[in-house]
Amino acid sequence: MTSILSNLCCGCICGSYDDDDDSFHANGNVQHILTLDAWEETLNLKGKIIIACFKASWCGPCRVIAPFYGDLSRKYASSLFVSIDVDDVPDLSDAFNIQATPVFFFFMDRQELDVMVGSNKADLQKKVASVIELYGQEF
Repeated sequence: MTSILSNLCCGCICGSYDDDDDSFHANGNVQHILTLDAWEETLNLKGKIIIACFKASWCGPCRVIAPFYGDLSRKYASSLFVSIDVDDVPDLSDAFNIQATPVFFFFMDRQELDVMVGSNKADLQKKVASVIELYGQEF
């Protein structure tokens, strides 16, 4: 199973603000986490749902599907959407035991609310909506 997950590249629906990577521009309100300190700052936000996508910049499907994650960030603007490239912040990826991309973690007040693995748009849309509905943020 680990070898299957290790070889999986599902297409992360995450944005990046790398100036050399035009495919991730104009992706709504997605913030790209580049350091552990930035992650800690984000995680410390009180009363805000944080949706964190672990992605890989070298994954072709990640580039194709990135605009959908940006669309979700605009639709659900009361939540904070972030992306974390597994190669940019390897210590963070290791801490979450990331073995495949994409993986979506949902947090609020430093508590993990839910997790989703994979790049199915409909599943992600449902997961985001259900977490936001369950934890009371308007959208």
